[in-house]
Amino acid sequence: MRLVRAPDGHVRIDPTGRAAGRGAYLHPYRECWEKALRGGTIKHALKVTPAVDDLEALRAFGLALPAKEGDCV
Repeated sequence: MRLVRAPDGHVRIDPTGRAAGRGAYLHPYRECWEKALRGGTIKHALKVTPAVDDLEALRAFGLALPAKEGDCV
């Protein structure tokens, strides 16, 4: 799944995979999203510190994803 740092600086989910802006990809599993949002992975990949509202929306989306056994890379 693709995340994008939009030209306005907000971080959003990009369901089309074609939105303008710097993008980063995550596995569609809850553990991968939790790990990426907990650490600095998203900040590093998108070269921005996401706004609190953006992080909350991404966390809520991640909670709805299925669980995965094993490590997320």
